[in-house]
Amino acid sequence: MAGEENFQSNVRVAKYWKNGVAVNLTNGNFDASAYAIAVVNNDVYVSGVENNSSGKQVAKYWKNGVAFNLTDGNGWAFGSDIVVVNNDVYVAGFEDNSGAVVAKYWKNGVAVSLTNGSNAARAESITIVNNDIYVSGYELNNSGKQVAKYWKNGVAISLTDGSLNTNAVDLTVVNNDIYVAGYEFENGKQIAKFWKNGVAVNLTDGSNTSAAWAVAVQ
Repeated sequence: MAGEENFQSNVRVAKYWKNGVAVNLTNGNFDASAYAIAVVNNDVYVSGVENNSSGKQVAKYWKNGVAFNLTDGNGWAFGSDIVVVNNDVYVAGFEDNSGAVVAKYWKNGVAVSLTNGSNAARAESITIVNNDIYVSGYELNNSGKQVAKYWKNGVAISLTDGSLNTNAVDLTVVNNDIYVAGYEFENGKQIAKFWKNGVAVNLTDGSNTSAAWAVAVQ
């Protein structure tokens, strides 16, 4: 499990837990958070962020506790999810490029932009299936609404019509079927849902605020 814990100085320390035992990834000098973890061939990979001395969030990942920066710290950035396939390390996230928040992923530290920055966007999760790269997240439309979508090899597929705020938080692909978990705002309530091949299934009725954060198919 990856996450964070505050020190007494109220600085967030990125860490993960193995069988309940915490492993610190940062030293507490700057705020940091860990958001996703993958274990491959006994190597532990964690994606997340750490503030630099200027207070900017730097997207990064750690391999066995050793940090690798994905951004230069000039703008704030975020490492949301991580997968490792054939020794290639993929991290999904987003970066503020001079005020334009761009959804992107990094492959072995090299950035691939999924949006052009004309509207703010973020990538939430990433998975690799048969050499195809799937990324889920959202992009604002011209009306300022969050549109849940996923990208397959960089091509965007919208899951909603943009009339309501939505987000695609997690994605998995099984037998060529694409499952996306997330949420949609309706009548002031956040409704948990998933999409199978673009068809939405509500998990809650809107009586309480809810969200789906992950999806798995067995």
